[in-house]
Amino acid sequence: MLRHILLTGALCLSLPFAVSADCNLALNVTPDTVVTAGSTVTIDVTGAAPTDYVFLVFGNTLGSTTVDIGGFVSVTLGLAQPFNLAFLGTGDAALAFTLPQVPPQLAGLTFHMQTFSLALSMGGGMPTVTACVSNMDLLSF
Repeated sequence: MLRHILLTGALCLSLPFAVSADCNLALNVTPDTVVTAGSTVTIDVTGAAPTDYVFLVFGNTLGSTTVDIGGFVSVTLGLAQPFNLAFLGTGDAALAFTLPQVPPQLAGLTFHMQTFSLALSMGGGMPTVTACVSNMDLLSF
């Protein structure tokens, strides 16, 4: 799968990019309260097509950062740098995990989260890559 992602990334560098006006990507993170020992955390992403590459971005500081992707398109995120990036997979994604205990280093921290997707379209003419950015959500410890 990593080989597929790398090959697609190399191909994307030579393709036209666009930011989707019809973006339906949505992020929902629960619980909506402070995470405590035994809490189940759910990160749910909807609105992505089955072939879209979906990424989660998370950090501690709200702000605005424009990320240039391949020199052809940029996405504006609701986070200030530094932030972390995680590849969630293709299509809609759901991740759930239970914390038996909350590490003391996380106490009092809030992680602001946002997702974005990249879609490769081969329809009629030259292939294009389209970016889509979700809403913001958060997880507090």
